[in-house]
Amino acid sequence: MMNLKKLAVLLFVMTGLVGAVEILPAPKELSVGNGSIGLPTSIHVDEQFLVQADALALGLAQMTGAKILVSTKWGEIRLVKKDGFGTEGYELDSTAKLTLSASSPTGIAHATATLLQILEKGEGWQVPRVVVKD
Repeated sequence: MMNLKKLAVLLFVMTGLVGAVEILPAPKELSVGNGSIGLPTSIHVDEQFLVQADALALGLAQMTGAKILVSTKWGEIRLVKKDGFGTEGYELDSTAKLTLSASSPTGIAHATATLLQILEKGEGWQVPRVVVKD
């Protein structure tokens, strides 16, 4: 039987209240703001997430054809270590800048997969202003 959370997400998607943002499986939290940001072309990464940053850069390059730079010193997309998410948890926040936070490489990998999924389903390589927590 479908639980209430899944039913609520399904109803929001069906009625258009979530807009163009549909993430599967549904995250624990999804807040959608107004507008979007253009896809940045560089990634700033904490050293422990270099493998995931390189995978994200490759995925973005394959999707968009753009060259995505990865650096531990600067970048527009930020992959940041932040305690408190558990092994697989993450947060994706594009309300101001595009920041992916997690406590572990697995969490960052999930965050990057979510970002790629959002872009794949969107239009014009724009990232909607969202906060996703899972």
